[in-house]
Amino acid sequence: MSSSSTDQQPCRRDVSQYGVSKADLRWRCEHADIEVDSTLQIEPATSVVGQDTAVDALRFGLDICGPGQNIFVRGLTGTGRLTLVRRVLENMTLKCPQIKDRCYVHNFTQPERPKLITLPARRGQEFRRRIDRLIDFIRNDLPTALSSEGINARRRNIEETAQEKLRELISPLEAELQEAGFTMVNVGAGPVSQTAIFPVVDDRAVAPE
Repeated sequence: MSSSSTDQQPCRRDVSQYGVSKADLRWRCEHADIEVDSTLQIEPATSVVGQDTAVDALRFGLDICGPGQNIFVRGLTGTGRLTLVRRVLENMTLKCPQIKDRCYVHNFTQPERPKLITLPARRGQEFRRRIDRLIDFIRNDLPTALSSEGINARRRNIEETAQEKLRELISPLEAELQEAGFTMVNVGAGPVSQTAIFPVVDDRAVAPE
C-alpha cells in the first residue's frame, strides 16, 4: 500500500473583501435627505403599509354578497387591525345591499304586539336617542310648559272661539225649540256636563219625568 506524502488541507478563501463596516450595518436617515422642515408639510399616508395580502382578502370579503358570510380579522395587539378595516371601508364602495335597521316600539292599543319600524342603515341608534330625549321632555319639562302663561292664554282663546262657533250652530235650534215649548239645559253627569232638551212649563224647564 502507498500513501500520499502530504495531508489534504481545507481550502481557505480570503473573505476580507466581503467585510461590512459597523457604519453600514444600520441605515440612517440624514437630515439633508429630508426635503421638508416639518411633518406638517407632509401629506398623511392613507394606505395600509405592508399588509397587501390582508388588504386583498378583506376587499374580497367585503365586495362579494354572501348571506351569512363573516370576515374574521386577527392579529397581535397594536398591529393596526381596526385601522386596516376602517381604511379599507372608507376607500371602497360596497356593492352588497345594506341591511335595514329594525326597531320595535310600544303598541299602545295592543301592548302584547309591538310595532316594527324599518329605518335606513345606521339610523336606528339616532332614532332611539331622539325617543329617549322625547321621553325625558314629557316626564320633566312638559308639565311646566303646559302650565305657562302663554299656553294658558292660547287655551282660553281656543275655548272662547269654540264656544262662539257652538253658539252660532245651536242658535237656530234653540229658536225652534222655544217656539215648540222646549229648551236646552246642561245637565251635570260626573266631571262633564251633557245637554238635554226639557219642556218649558210656566216659564220653567221641567224634567221630562
